[in-house]
Amino acid sequence: MRSSQNLSLHDSIVHARARELRGEGNLVWADVDGFPRPQEVFGYIPDIITNGNRNIISEVETSDTYNGQHTKDQLHAFDFASNYLLEVVVPEPLYIAARELILHVWGISVDLWRTFKG
Repeated sequence: MRSSQNLSLHDSIVHARARELRGEGNLVWADVDGFPRPQEVFGYIPDIITNGNRNIISEVETSDTYNGQHTKDQLHAFDFASNYLLEVVVPEPLYIAARELILHVWGISVDLWRTFKG
C-alpha cells in the first residue's frame, strides 16, 4: 500500500513516462488522468501499455511497493504477456536491490529498466 506522498510521486512518474512513450509515436493507455485506462492483463491493470513503435507494459514502483507481494504477482503476470516488453521503473537508489529481487529472487524477466530520482 502506497503512502499518499508516494502515490503522488507514482502518479507523476506514470504521467511523465506515458507522455514520453506517446512522444515516441506509440498509442498509450495509462492508469492516470489524461489517458485512456489500460485493460487488464491477466487480472491486473498495468500502469502503462503502449502499442506502436514498441509494445510495452510499464510498471512504476516506489520505495514502499517495489518488494511487495502485489508487485511480484503483477510483474509475474505481465511477464507472460506475449509480444510485449516488460519495463520496470524504480527509484534510482533502489535500482540494484529491485533488480536483484525481481530478476534473481522472483525470476521475472524484465526487458527494460528505468529509474527516477526518489
